[in-house]
Amino acid sequence: MSHSHKIGSKPAYFDGQLLLAANFIDEQRFHIRARRRHTLALHGWGVARGLELTRQADSAIAIGPGFAIDAEGRELEIAQGFTVDLGAWGPGALLRVALAYREALEREDEDNPHLDAHVDVVVTDGPEPSGALLLGTVQLDAQGQVEPSAIDLAGVRRQRTPVSPGSIGAAALDDTLRRGWLRLPFRGLELQHGPPGENAIPPPFRLGTTEARAHSDWQGQPNKHGAGGTMAIPIPFGALRVLRLRLAGVENDDRIDFHLVRGGFDPDSRQHVRTILLEKTITGRPYNEVWRIDDGELDPEYHTLALWLRCHGMATVSLAALEFSY
Repeated sequence: MSHSHKIGSKPAYFDGQLLLAANFIDEQRFHIRARRRHTLALHGWGVARGLELTRQADSAIAIGPGFAIDAEGRELEIAQGFTVDLGAWGPGALLRVALAYREALEREDEDNPHLDAHVDVVVTDGPEPSGALLLGTVQLDAQGQVEPSAIDLAGVRRQRTPVSPGSIGAAALDDTLRRGWLRLPFRGLELQHGPPGENAIPPPFRLGTTEARAHSDWQGQPNKHGAGGTMAIPIPFGALRVLRLRLAGVENDDRIDFHLVRGGFDPDSRQHVRTILLEKTITGRPYNEVWRIDDGELDPEYHTLALWLRCHGMATVSLAALEFSY
């Protein structure tokens, strides 16, 4: 079982056929409708470029050159900018400036009539004609003049090419859109095991709204053990690689050791995954360090990221940021 839906009709020519005006008009209509259908479906409608309204004088505005498509898929083009006099309107008038498509039959030569396509500029204090494309509104002041702030472009529709779901992948995006920084405050959970070579688990960080800080006192004594903590790093949707890590803070009396760890699960071996992608030490204060990650590939289904951090002595962490690519 099948269904058929007619989308158009054009003449089927044959040798010896008597061609009348209606035959050519039908063919023109077929191609015009096909082009407009294509334009609206694949490119959308609205102002594509230019056609800006600007103040020209006390009672005049200028319309710049540009190109647009109206809601019916018809092309509107102004090749050279020009001025529109608003002197006929009274004080306080709110004017709408729009473009309208029009066709006119010209008979300059009786043996060769033709249709001319026009773009009409419409200025009205009411609604613009049906099908017209709004370029902006102009609010005249109490003297009927155009102030610099009188032109409002908020209601102008800009052409935006429709995009079907899945039609654009990350590879088609500009390079600046294929990567970006995830910025986080450090929210380290208390360590469950002591760091390698240490018998005791260091104190947890004291977590503020925007900063993690080692305790100045711990268990009633001045804190000489620093702090330690680990936090999960959320991987942005669609990210396939982690490129760089940045850590920044104000205090660092001794040193800060950290690991960036890739975790998760290996579905083939059915084993837990734990790989240290970066292992560094930070000295000095304040600090603002960035490290490149050479082996930062991320499986979109199975990999996780976590940051393990251990400071010796008083230290603070203001920022943990990771750059991802798509």
